Amino acid sequence: MKKHSLITVLAAALVGVSTAGFPAAPGEPAGIVAEAAESNGFQYTVSSNQVTITGYTGSATSVTIPSYIKGKKVVAIGDEAFCYRNDHNEYQGKPIISVSIPNTVVSIGERAFLKCPLKTVVLPASVTLVEQGAFQSCTELTSVNIQGAAEIGSYTFQNCTKLRNVRMNAACHKKQDAKEVFKGCSALTNLNGLPAVVKVQDENGNPKPALLSSANARAIIKEFFAECCGVKFVDTYCTALCQYVVNTQTRDWMGEAVKARQLYKWLIDNCRFETDNTAFSDPENQDFTSFFFSYGLDGVGESVCVGYSKAYSMLLHAAGIESYLVKANLSEWGLSQMTPEEQAYWGIQPGGTGGHMWNIVKADGKYYQCDVSRADLADSGFLPFMRTDMEMFGVHDNAYTSTELSMDQNNAHPYLSFDANLGEYARTHCYYNFNDTNQDGILDYDWDFNGRLDWDDYLIYSKVCAVCNVPYMGVEGQSQFLNNLLICNMSPAQWAQTV
Repeated sequence: MKKHSLITVLAAALVGVSTAGFPAAPGEPAGIVAEAAESNGFQYTVSSNQVTITGYTGSATSVTIPSYIKGKKVVAIGDEAFCYRNDHNEYQGKPIISVSIPNTVVSIGERAFLKCPLKTVVLPASVTLVEQGAFQSCTELTSVNIQGAAEIGSYTFQNCTKLRNVRMNAACHKKQDAKEVFKGCSALTNLNGLPAVVKVQDENGNPKPALLSSANARAIIKEFFAECCGVKFVDTYCTALCQYVVNTQTRDWMGEAVKARQLYKWLIDNCRFETDNTAFSDPENQDFTSFFFSYGLDGVGESVCVGYSKAYSMLLHAAGIESYLVKANLSEWGLSQMTPEEQAYWGIQPGGTGGHMWNIVKADGKYYQCDVSRADLADSGFLPFMRTDMEMFGVHDNAYTSTELSMDQNNAHPYLSFDANLGEYARTHCYYNFNDTNQDGILDYDWDFNGRLDWDDYLIYSKVCAVCNVPYMGVEGQSQFLNNLLICNMSPAQWAQTV
C-alpha cells in the first residue's frame, strides 16, 4: 500500500493537480496536504498528521473505519465520502449496511453517507460536528444513537423513512440556520427508547395527548422538532391534540359557526403572540408545530400569525369544518404608515415588504374571514371573527393588498390540505353578514346555536326568560347560556325539556 500511496502523490504532482483543495483537519488551517492516498479501500488525505476519510472503494458491506492510518489519527469523514455521483450527476450511496465510527472522529462532512442503506448509526461522543445531509435519505436506517454533544446541520436525517428511535441528549444542538433535521422521518416515534407521545388525563378525567415529560426529552423536542413536519410522533401529537380540543370544546348539537367560535376562543385563551424581534422570521413560527409544541411543552402556545392561522385551520378541519389560509402582502400605503422601528419589530427589511396570514372559514354554508392572531395580539375579543371581505379590510386598516390563497403544500399534515378550486371560490365569496352585535362570536338570537334563526330559537328564548324571571335578556345573555349548557353537558333542546 505504501507503493500505491507514493504513486498517488507523484501522479498528482506530474499532472499539475493541486492538493491544496483537500479538506484540512478540523481546527487546522487549510494548506498543502502532505498525503493523498488509499488504505484497505479507504481513500484519505493527511493534513498536520491528521487523517480525513474522503472516499471508500472497498467491497465490504459492513465497514469499520480505522482510528489510525499509518500512525496518523483519523479525525474526520469528509464530504460525500460514502456516496458518489452517477453518470446523470445524481447522488448514490455505497451499499454498506453498517459502519463503525471510531472515537477519534470529531466531524462528519456534508452528504457523507447520503442514501446509504445503513441499518443503525452510532456517533461516538468524540463527534462534535455533523454537517448537512450527512445521513439524508438513508431509507433503511431504523435507529440513531448520538452519544456526545454534536452540532447538527440541516437535513441530516431528512427522509430516513424507517427511522423509529433516536437517542441523543440535550447538549446536542442545531447549527445556526439548520433546517428540517428530521423532516420526513415518517416512522419516528421514540426518543431515547420511550414513546415521544404519551396519554394523560386532564382535570376532568378526559384522555389527553402529552409529550414526554423528562427535561432531556423536552429540550430535544424543542430544539429539533418545533419546526419539523412529516415526523410520525409530531403528526400523531398534533392530530391527537386537535381532536382532544374538538372533543372537549364543542358538542354535536352546535352549528358550525359556534364550533368555529369555540375553537377560536380556545386558541386565543391558550396562546400568546410572540413579540421577540426575531419572532417573525424564526422558522419555528412558520408552522402549526410552533403553537402545538409550545402548548405541549410549556402549557401555552406561542407563535405569530402564520402559526396561529395554521393551528386554527387544523382545529377546524378536525371538527369537519372547511377552512383555508389567506396570505396578504403589506401595501405601499401600509408600509408608509410604519416607523422604521415598527418595521424592524415586524421583521420587515429596509425597502422590503411585510405580510400577514389569517383564515377563511365556511360555517353553516357561508364563507367568512377570521383573524385569530389579530384578536389575540390586540386583546380585542372576537373583533376579527366571522367577518366579510370588506369588514376584514377595515379590521386590517386597509393596509394589505394582493391577498392570495396559501395552499402550503410543503406541510405533510393531512389537516393542512386544501382544494385549490374551492379555496379560490371561498376567497372571493366572503360577503355574508354575521350579525354579532356584542362581538361574542355567536349569531344574534341564535339560542339553539345551530347557525340560523328559526322558531326553535323563539321557544328556547322564551323559556330562558321564564326560568330567569326576566322579561328580556338580549343577545348579551347568549354567551353565559352557552357556557352553562357546556358545564351541564346539555343541548339547548335537552335544556328546554327540563324547564
